[in-house]
Amino acid sequence: MDTTTYWLPWLFDGITRVENPSKEEKDKTQHQKKRRHVWEAAARDTLCPRPPRRGELKRTPIMATLKLRANRATRQHDALGASTSMELLGDFYPAQDIVVTRLDQIRSAVTQYGERVAADRPQESFMIMISVPRGQRRPAGFEAAYRDGSLGTEAWLHEIFKSPLLVSGDYGVRMWGGPNTPFQFAECTPVWPADTPDEFTSLAAGQIGFYGWLHATNARVQQLSQSTHTLLDVASVAELRAAYAARRHPLSVAQGALHALSQDLAA
Repeated sequence: MDTTTYWLPWLFDGITRVENPSKEEKDKTQHQKKRRHVWEAAARDTLCPRPPRRGELKRTPIMATLKLRANRATRQHDALGASTSMELLGDFYPAQDIVVTRLDQIRSAVTQYGERVAADRPQESFMIMISVPRGQRRPAGFEAAYRDGSLGTEAWLHEIFKSPLLVSGDYGVRMWGGPNTPFQFAECTPVWPADTPDEFTSLAAGQIGFYGWLHATNARVQQLSQSTHTLLDVASVAELRAAYAARRHPLSVAQGALHALSQDLAA
């Protein structure tokens, strides 16, 4: 410890020794004060907790009771755009009440309800309506998700093209279908999965529209090749998935695949 001697004649009769602490001792003293302050604050908060500051309050999830109801419906596409027609009267399928707090819970409930409706009302086109009782609060983002269809309420809705693009030598496509809806040519019946699995069942992986499109494309490959080839002989799975996603007509895909095969054989 550094020691310095000062004259303080007005306080003492004589010489007084005043000790100046070193830097290390100052730091040690300051550290002890900080620790004592932390202990005192912890004890104070334990005995008398402080009120939460702004931003620390946790929001209580909104517990919403909603009603799901399936109604027959179709969506028509024409030159003026798209319009949806729905049967609001009648008893197509019993409604179901759900209690949720988040959007993902609503999606899950809609999917389960829709699958049950599709199993009990096979090959029907329907849309699921979600009604909110008066005065009932809604989970955050509900209105936007319901409006844009991201809750899955339109997954079983048939989308019909009233004036399909004509293809030389073949029918136009009336419905392209989707995971839960069928493919259909104009003036033909929709193509639904067969009761017995076939060569396209596993390839379609449960996609009903893709399954029907594969069957339609395969039929045209066999017709053009006079049954010497099948679809899987002339096209890869990746090519077929891409063609369906791009909504290429089955006849166009069959012609292109057979043309590519003939060029490969010629080479």
